[in-house]
Amino acid sequence: MSKEEKRVPEVRFEGFHDDWEQRKLGELGSTFTGLTGKTKEDFGHGDAKFVTYMNVFQNAVASLEQLDSVEIDPKQNEVKKGDVFFTTSSETPEEVGMSSVWKYNYDNVYLNSFTFGYRPNIEFDLDYLAAMLRSTTVRKKITFLAQGISRYNISKTKMMDIEVPVPSLEEQAKIGAFLSNVEQTITLHQEKLSKLQSLKKAALQSLFPKKYETEPRVRFTNFSSPWKQRKLGDLAVFNPKTSLPKKFEYVDLGSVVGTMLVSHRKEIKENAPSRAQRVAKKGDIFYQTVRPYQKNNYLYDLPYDNYVFSTGYAQLRPRINSYFLLNKLQEEKFVKDVLIRCTGTSYPAINSNDLANIKVKLPVVKQEREKIGVFFSSLEDSISLHQQKLEKLQNCKKSFLQKMFI
Repeated sequence: MSKEEKRVPEVRFEGFHDDWEQRKLGELGSTFTGLTGKTKEDFGHGDAKFVTYMNVFQNAVASLEQLDSVEIDPKQNEVKKGDVFFTTSSETPEEVGMSSVWKYNYDNVYLNSFTFGYRPNIEFDLDYLAAMLRSTTVRKKITFLAQGISRYNISKTKMMDIEVPVPSLEEQAKIGAFLSNVEQTITLHQEKLSKLQSLKKAALQSLFPKKYETEPRVRFTNFSSPWKQRKLGDLAVFNPKTSLPKKFEYVDLGSVVGTMLVSHRKEIKENAPSRAQRVAKKGDIFYQTVRPYQKNNYLYDLPYDNYVFSTGYAQLRPRINSYFLLNKLQEEKFVKDVLIRCTGTSYPAINSNDLANIKVKLPVVKQEREKIGVFFSSLEDSISLHQQKLEKLQNCKKSFLQKMFI
């Protein structure tokens, strides 16, 4: 008997064998509206709270940290523990009808007017309910109902015709607890990553001098000499000429996000894009010359000689510590200096010659540059490690949402 005929998920906890029911949402509960009859002057003050649109959109379980203030109004529908909220519109069909479950017992909490509420009339495990409504199968059904051109909407009446899986409460509890634990682990890693990124931001501000200063606020011990200004072109060779290998991994604009390489593709020299010209050598820095405010700049630290970058990047082969120089280029002050020299409005860009003429401050003592470089290298490794762990966890969650539901 096939999985569809048996109505069971691909992955299941031991001890459960019964087929899952498929029931329409409209059979299992009823809808209610969010806030009505309000103007913008009614918000931002008062003793009541309301669940914001972004709270619903971003969280499978609504967050108490994303509530806004409003005056108490007995005419409005108060939310209750076990309610589900759905967004009604979005810019893409894939983001319509995002769901969020309310797990709390609080008085005078309402729902924003850009969503609608759903109140089940049967008992659900709330963690199961939160995960199930965002599972791959249910999301596909909701996306199919999205209508629109520039903005997509969904009818709550049609939403109530969607069938959802309803296993026993005992099995729901197992699934809900497991996926809730996965979500908590992801949140923990996101918090750790955010702290490391905040540390890096603070380090960029404190380990490099401000605009009109010659020394940073924080220095490693035994260094006291004022920093000097040098042109970027004196600190690195720009766009060194190298012959393309016959086969290579091509890195286009969009393949670098932040300071991480997130994608590349195989190319053959004869068929390669004309922009594939920058042959990478370990230690090279690739600076995104288009929309530089995005700060998608990469230090090539791989032991391979077959990576080629697009001419959308300026290639810098540093004469000083690569990690020190990369983080100088990530400074907000440096980005502002670049933008002043950019041409274009929608896609501001700087050419390599203008980039090379920008002056940056650096320690005159090589050892100080090295220490700063080592510090940022270690910090970048930690950030990269946490990002990789987070991506693996998110991929695991995605797989669970595909295989643990029908």
